[in-house]
This record gives sequence, C-alpha cells and structure tokens, in this order.
Amino acid sequence: MDKRNFDQKYNKEYSTRNNYYKTSASEEIEKLYNLKMKGIISQEEFDRKKRELL
Repeated sequence: MDKRNFDQKYNKEYSTRNNYYKTSASEEIEKLYNLKMKGIISQEEFDRKKRELL
C-alpha cells in the first residue's frame, strides 16, 4: 500500500488538514468541461484554463 492510499484509509484528518491530495490536471479539466456544458463558463474560459493546466 502506498502512502497516499494509506493516508486516505487511515489518516483522513491528516490528509484533509494538510491539503495532501491535489486533483490532477485531467480531473480539473473534466470539472471545467462540466461547468462549460452547464453554461457556467464560456468556451474561451475553458480553453484558457485548459492551456494553463497543460
């Protein structure tokens, strides 16, 4: 078991308190895509943030 899985299972307070887990670029892009599809952000905003993440 790697450290991330261990902390996720046994040290939830530690991981939350220390902001241990960060989302990957692909997860961020997926969230942005969902916002775009809901009309919350524009295509231009989506493209700009996507370029920043990649």
